[in-house]
Amino acid sequence: MKKWTKIFSVVVILLVALVVALVVLANVLITPERVKETLLPLAEENLNRKIDLGNIEISLFSGIEIHGLTVYEEDGNDVFVSTDLVRLKYQLLPLLVMKVVIDEVRLERPSIRVVRFKDGQFNFSDLLNPSDNESSPSDPSAGSNPSNEQDSIPLSLLVSNLLLQDGHLTFLDHTLNDEAPYRYEISSLQIAAKGISSTGEIPLSVQCQFNGDQLSLDGHVSLLPLAVNFKVELQDLDAVAFKPYLQDVLPGEMGGLKVNLESTVSGTPDEIGLKGSLSFTDIDFLLDAMPDAPLENAQLGIGYDVLFVLNQETLHIRQLGFDYNTIKVNTTGKVSGLLSALALDLAVTVPELQIRQAIDAVPSGLLGDVGSLDPAGSLSIEATVSGNMDEAKGLLKSATIDLEDVQATVGGQRPAFSGQLLLAGDKMSSEGLQLRLGDNHADIYFDANHLFSDLITVTADISSERFLLEPLLVGSAGSMVVTDQSEEDVEEEVSEEVGPFDIPLHAKGTITVTEALWKELVINDFIAQYELKDNIFKLAQMDGQVAGGSFNNNARVDLGKRAWHILLI
Repeated sequence: MKKWTKIFSVVVILLVALVVALVVLANVLITPERVKETLLPLAEENLNRKIDLGNIEISLFSGIEIHGLTVYEEDGNDVFVSTDLVRLKYQLLPLLVMKVVIDEVRLERPSIRVVRFKDGQFNFSDLLNPSDNESSPSDPSAGSNPSNEQDSIPLSLLVSNLLLQDGHLTFLDHTLNDEAPYRYEISSLQIAAKGISSTGEIPLSVQCQFNGDQLSLDGHVSLLPLAVNFKVELQDLDAVAFKPYLQDVLPGEMGGLKVNLESTVSGTPDEIGLKGSLSFTDIDFLLDAMPDAPLENAQLGIGYDVLFVLNQETLHIRQLGFDYNTIKVNTTGKVSGLLSALALDLAVTVPELQIRQAIDAVPSGLLGDVGSLDPAGSLSIEATVSGNMDEAKGLLKSATIDLEDVQATVGGQRPAFSGQLLLAGDKMSSEGLQLRLGDNHADIYFDANHLFSDLITVTADISSERFLLEPLLVGSAGSMVVTDQSEEDVEEEVSEEVGPFDIPLHAKGTITVTEALWKELVINDFIAQYELKDNIFKLAQMDGQVAGGSFNNNARVDLGKRAWHILLI
């Protein structure tokens, strides 16, 4: 027992001796005068700036405390950086070999003033591009004399922890207005980089308020090889503050816009991945292209998962979704030639879109007078977009449009359509397309060509087992007069006129009805050949069996006139 007591006593004595030795060495090696004589020339030589150090305090365990550090501008008058307190923590064991190894730097309440001048240069540009002229040996400010070298601290900077607390950065920009520069502020700045090494991952955290809005960055960076992985969050940034910088690129006048961002950023100098969401709220915008349709209190959300392959000038889109006032569009695919000839290879989907909701979502002036049509129903779209951007007309390669009870009020009737529209290039066809008009139901097959030209050609066939012809031909608006007299005798006044219409369409087809009703007459095996050309609708043939006999008529409607007149012969 006495043996262990002696061993313990020896260990305690050695530890006490070690502590005493460290205290003595710390007081011998590190004094306020020697710290100032060592750090001040070192900092001034590297920054080429005038620097002031305040009171310096030394403690074995808390390290070196510099109360007041000021770095001046290049002219030596204005303050560039100032801080209330700088803490330099050093390792204890190197003191035994007469060395001071700084492994942590902490800045408390630093204030940084960044200025961009009229010519675009910054007040720190000289630090990024130091002068090539080296100090002359005869310059008394250059280098250190032997006595200074003997009195200086044998200092090594092996900083593994870098901390900045309660910082404040002011940015003054003279480029747009030299007399009244724009001012931006970063406050409550917190930066922490711990475990700094050239080979491992360096955790990095940045928290601040940018113009009063919260910004945070958390993640890590690796130096060898260079790689980053961060999460970035930005809350309610008022983009109007940056309006002066955007005037030349904005396609209109911005009255309001707030930005929210939540994203991860990861990658290397060759590849950068972005995943997260970006939202724009309180959008108040007047586009030059839509002066009568301002965006007011609009919302736009963007969800993304993309990969930039920089050496290939390619953007891989794993997922890219847009949500404008509940109108949603999703995209996957690839964009190549980012810095040269831009080319797209994308799959685009529009999930179930409620038409009434979509109309309410867009500016009223954009759609014109659609209120009287009262469109309703829903549709969804799947499309492929491929090709070079300089050939925009050919980008849409194919699309499938699913219609679900899509309807509108036209000529006193309210037709509704359900089924599929299939697009390939400049052609469109239907599949399972059905028309509902009141109690009437019909199947439609059509084929359209030259969709992107000035004149679209359509062949459409309509068939039904049972159909009421009178609503189809006359409507209930009272805007058509039906007569079997000559065209010159048709002068009856109409209660409500419609038209004129200018329809860039050449359509033709056949209407077949197994059993049709015309003015309470039952018509069997009804068939009609129609054509719409140059705004003239013609029934070239209208045959059927009725009351044991048959009939044969034709009709003509001039849609280019204010009132519609139908002539039956």
